[in-house]
Amino acid sequence: MTGVKELILTIISVALGAAMTIWGVYMLARYFRTPRAERRRLKPYVWVAAVILLLGSGDLAKAVRDAVKLARGDAPAARSGAE
Repeated sequence: MTGVKELILTIISVALGAAMTIWGVYMLARYFRTPRAERRRLKPYVWVAAVILLLGSGDLAKAVRDAVKLARGDAPAARSGAE
């Protein structure tokens, strides 16, 4: 049962990391495609998008590492000390 739980958590983590990364890239692309006069109004949002992009890519990288470990049959990474 622990393997199924780890697999489900890994899939959710991949989905969440991918969604955050895609949203961050979308918001940054949208910021740079707006006219220069309107960028001043969107300045705080670009920092939020950059932080979300970094968090999402980190979460996605960790989830992919966990997925590779699960596929190889290695011991899964411990999550929050609950075992």
